[in-house]
Amino acid sequence: MFAVETTPYAVNAYAVPVWLAAVACLLLGCLVLIRERWSPVSLSFLLLTLTIAGWLFTFAEMYRATDARLALWWAKLAYLGIPCIPAAFYQFTVSVLRIAARHRRMVWIAWGLAMLFAVAICTTDALIAGLYHYWWGFYPRYGWLSIPYLTFFFGIMILSLRHYWVEYRRAVPETIHHRRIRLLMIASSIVSLASLDYLPKYGIGLYPFGYVPVFVFLILAALVVWRYHLVDITPAFAAQQIIGTMAEALLVFDQDGVVRVVNQAACQLFGKTEAELTGRLFAGLTRSFLTPAIVSTLHRLGAVHDVEVTLVANESQGSIKVLSVSASLMRDSRGEPIATICIARDITSRTQAEEELRQAHEELQQAHAALQEAQLQLIQAAKLESVGRLAAGVAHEVKNPLAIILTGISYLSRHVPSDNGRTRLVFDDIRYAVRRADAIVKGMLDFSAPKTLQFSREDLHAVIERALVLLKHEIDKARITVVKEFAHRVPRLQLDGNKIEQAFVNVLMNAVHAMPQGGTLTVRTALRDRAVVVDVEDTGPGVPEEALAKIFEPFFTTKPAGQGTGLGLAVTKSIVELHGGAIELMNRPEGGVRAHIMFRAEGGEPNGQEAHPHRG
Repeated sequence: MFAVETTPYAVNAYAVPVWLAAVACLLLGCLVLIRERWSPVSLSFLLLTLTIAGWLFTFAEMYRATDARLALWWAKLAYLGIPCIPAAFYQFTVSVLRIAARHRRMVWIAWGLAMLFAVAICTTDALIAGLYHYWWGFYPRYGWLSIPYLTFFFGIMILSLRHYWVEYRRAVPETIHHRRIRLLMIASSIVSLASLDYLPKYGIGLYPFGYVPVFVFLILAALVVWRYHLVDITPAFAAQQIIGTMAEALLVFDQDGVVRVVNQAACQLFGKTEAELTGRLFAGLTRSFLTPAIVSTLHRLGAVHDVEVTLVANESQGSIKVLSVSASLMRDSRGEPIATICIARDITSRTQAEEELRQAHEELQQAHAALQEAQLQLIQAAKLESVGRLAAGVAHEVKNPLAIILTGISYLSRHVPSDNGRTRLVFDDIRYAVRRADAIVKGMLDFSAPKTLQFSREDLHAVIERALVLLKHEIDKARITVVKEFAHRVPRLQLDGNKIEQAFVNVLMNAVHAMPQGGTLTVRTALRDRAVVVDVEDTGPGVPEEALAKIFEPFFTTKPAGQGTGLGLAVTKSIVELHGGAIELMNRPEGGVRAHIMFRAEGGEPNGQEAHPHRG
């Protein structure tokens, strides 16, 4: 029997820190809940702090009790919640590790066993068989049910620690998740010291200081939640974050056309604040956003996608923006439309870029047409030059016989009697025909004579670059890589820039035509013994050896019928030779053809160009 004191409670210094720890635990749980905005992790943390605060508060009152029966009542009341501590600890563990979905059944089992032990403790003396009276106050005395109860208690705690260890092993080292689990494992190890509080329940008079490691655990756990923001990423939570992150403008307006939801991008698009946009009629924002045709399609199909519209962003300044608009109807559970979701993406820069690209394409087409015209002119010039050479040869062979005939007519006209009018008339006709034929031959010789060249000091590299620009379309079309290996200092040359440019167009075009499936076109320049050398190399199939000897002959070509005139290289050779240079074609050992062109560099002066090998 216990003596009954006249005062049920007494001032007990050992109860004060326990009571303060209870209050601190409760405040800590509420702070985490508010700061983390009622996330599932913060709710499980609050539940844990409630069970711990209940245990500490009831034990503090039990220490203060001077009446054994009152102290026993507080002990029984405490054990309504103490069995819930391991269940709450386990729920917090799986929640903070984000494995609650996989272990939901075990959470229910833990809470079910906790309830069973709580009922058994309150209705029987199997667990709390009585009280001890220690120097710090009354303390529960365990009975036979303590063995299964402690098995349950430590089993759940060990299972929680095992979850921490497994997830720690799985986590990528030194990631946020890895560091978070490590800190929680340290906290859980500290809280295990509170198990020493069970020793006084078996008659060992060790002061129960378990509230200290428990409070330390709660502080560390709260720091983990605060530091890593363990918010459960649910659709509802993510929706607001997504809306705020969207670069596209978002507006949601109801069936009356009143704007209800906007994001920051929409505010920037319209140049208004969120307060200025929400609550206003959508039609009042702009007259050019959702046209009647778009609205009609939206109500007929339920959605429209990527419709291009023009928005007058600032009517006073005439600021125009081009938008890509998508919209869909939001429906209720009965399928009735209740709102319209509209997303607009500013594509002004893209449309401007597309317009510039179209202009560039048109310019490229014009340049290509000009190139084709230049090629036709070059071919025509080559044809005329070949005809001129032929004419020169014919004229040379015909002119002498004509001179003999004319001399013979003159001789006969002096020895035939002049009274023979018929004979004189014949002589005159012959003389006129011969003179006319001689005039024609003279005209053919004038036509076949070389044209005068317009010489000037030219940058050979610039001439080559111009030729490459003219052929850019053909090069890109054939997916050919151009490699330019220009010498650092090449003197300017006395050239007819246009003629040499035509010559390089011919050589480069032959190389391009040799690589219809793509390849590498290399243009290399060098200065050797006061001569400027240009090598043009392709990676095509090469030229049959028997054709190399005739490659510069007019009208000779290795291309299929209808694909070449056979005049390009003949004209090129003529142009190069008119400049005092030389050209040679040869097959490369590694495959393809090399055109070797050489110009004399006497009297040249360095142009100062610092060129270097690069890919074009």
